[in-house]
Amino acid sequence: MVGKNWVSKAGLRKGTSLAEFERINGGRLELAAFGWDYGGQVFASGAALKGMDIFVSPTRGSAQELDAATGDRKFSSRDAAIAKLAPEVVVIEVRFDQDP
Repeated sequence: MVGKNWVSKAGLRKGTSLAEFERINGGRLELAAFGWDYGGQVFASGAALKGMDIFVSPTRGSAQELDAATGDRKFSSRDAAIAKLAPEVVVIEVRFDQDP
């Protein structure tokens, strides 16, 4: 486990906004809807995020707005339902390549 002030070389850290996350990724992201086992998982394609499993969580929004972004489905980071929830990075898991 790393400290709360950990930051990747590209600038990703806990609390990174979705807009900043897109900048680091080099474009929009795809993320799993909230409210289930893999809810909030981000599927990022940028080279700066290779080897990381990243999850976001909503920081605001009504129950009705959260319900609109819940379930076993995926959303674009620019979807209006996601934007209303203002998600931020809450988990960053770093995988190290095991190949010699």
